[in-house]
Amino acid sequence: MSSAPPHTTPPPPVRRVGLLGSGPLCAEIIHLLSRLDADRLAAACAPRSSGLEIAAVCVNRDGVGGTPDFAVPPGCRVCTSYESVLEDPAVDVVVEATSSSNYVVAGLRAGKDVVAAMPSVASRLTQVERALAASQAGREGRRPLAFRYGGSACGGAPIVRQLLDAYRADDVTEVTGVVDPAAAAVLAAMAADAGLSHDEAREAERERTEDADPHAEETLGARSTLRILMRLAFGADASVRDIAAADTSGVTQHDFEYARMLGGTIVPVGRAAVDTDGRVAAYVGPAFVAAQDRLAHTGTGEVCVEIVAANAGTAALTGRGEGILSQANAVLSDLIAIAQGNSTHPHPFGVAQPGAQFVPEYAAQFYLRMDYSDTFGIVRQVGEICERCGVNIHSLLQNPIRAGELATFVIVTDKVTSGEVQRAASMLEALDWCRGGVFVMPVLREGAIK
Repeated sequence: MSSAPPHTTPPPPVRRVGLLGSGPLCAEIIHLLSRLDADRLAAACAPRSSGLEIAAVCVNRDGVGGTPDFAVPPGCRVCTSYESVLEDPAVDVVVEATSSSNYVVAGLRAGKDVVAAMPSVASRLTQVERALAASQAGREGRRPLAFRYGGSACGGAPIVRQLLDAYRADDVTEVTGVVDPAAAAVLAAMAADAGLSHDEAREAERERTEDADPHAEETLGARSTLRILMRLAFGADASVRDIAAADTSGVTQHDFEYARMLGGTIVPVGRAAVDTDGRVAAYVGPAFVAAQDRLAHTGTGEVCVEIVAANAGTAALTGRGEGILSQANAVLSDLIAIAQGNSTHPHPFGVAQPGAQFVPEYAAQFYLRMDYSDTFGIVRQVGEICERCGVNIHSLLQNPIRAGELATFVIVTDKVTSGEVQRAASMLEALDWCRGGVFVMPVLREGAIK
């Protein structure tokens, strides 16, 4: 008597990935995926999938097709239009790695799971939410589409997942950090070499990182990151352009000299905080940071983000923020999460705290540095203008004037609003003795300057 063949369950399907983009990031995603042992990948993708494979790569440079600058996996289709990837029924999940994130929403509308890899997705948060909501209408009884974007903010510091998952029962009150490692490297080089100008430090950083776009707006990526963090932490929103920002080009060696006198240094930061009335304020740019502060010791190429919450207190995430390796790793982690069957978080960009609302001005102590032509009555005029603008002066510093150098002095204010200090700076710049613009930056922590 013959026995029936044993029943075997077929393995779950492999998730097939389409890459929109053909630059170094996509090359690194393919490289990292190829290095993963097949059994390890299958275990990571269980129980809904048995692995990942790259099914299509789109090469579209300024509307013109071509060949990728890297080897594609066997069986991978090379396309010349993004639409052909989105319309391909063999593609399950799309990685949107174009610089503008133009195809994130189109991918969701095409019924694909989507991983957004670039900070520019910050300009499309509302459209993504609408597309996700609309996509569920025709999917009754099926798994909702998945959308993930861990690679779009802070590289190797998994801040997106942390804010989505670890603070569901808590109230975040502040998110602060070094989120632009390139700007941080420029200022760190200036701090280490008193003979280095900003332009020289910036050029050296471009050569070190092989930055292909020397005209890129310095603060755009940091503001995009901060918008994402602000939505996640507080549920409050603002356009990228509404977030107060200053680049590092105004920082001179005089500022580092004064910062050392004050017991600190200068670091480019992004900060968003909510007050007890629900007002959320944010800024990006150079700030005075005390020498003992954690952010003063962020390593070259790293990002460091602090999260302050009512219950959990202060936690910090540090990781590699420079280069494509950490970004590609975050994208691959998102792909594996989707392959596991993890759907989109019910609130992918955070849950609003009651009454949370973005306001364009922020409050802090401020550092103002002025270059001047020596004359009588300067201190009196500074005091009168500050009084008129509601700005209390905490302290005034002046180094000895050295032959051949600009004469400079610095005032540090008590806590005031950014609007009040900018009005004072504008009035000071109009005075005959003020040479050029007044350099203004916040003091990161209240009380850091005694």
